[in-house]
Amino acid sequence: MTCMVPLMRSTKLNEKFMFAMQFTRSWKNGEVTLLATMKKDKLVVDISLVPKIVHLLKEFGNVMPKELLKKLPPRIVVDHAIDN
Repeated sequence: MTCMVPLMRSTKLNEKFMFAMQFTRSWKNGEVTLLATMKKDKLVVDISLVPKIVHLLKEFGNVMPKELLKKLPPRIVVDHAIDN
């Protein structure tokens, strides 16, 4: 026995969304279609660093390599036992 459940999509703010296939179908059928997109602005943040933080950043600035490896290094066997 099959059961058909209607698909309902909703958002927290009850905004209406049009998905790409819906847009394409209505465009091809010659329906009046309005499309709006959102663009994020660049976030400009002015951070004044505390002198202690600047000192720590300078002291530990070489912890990470300048460039990351393209792939992981080969797996090695590690003995996790405590030597007596």
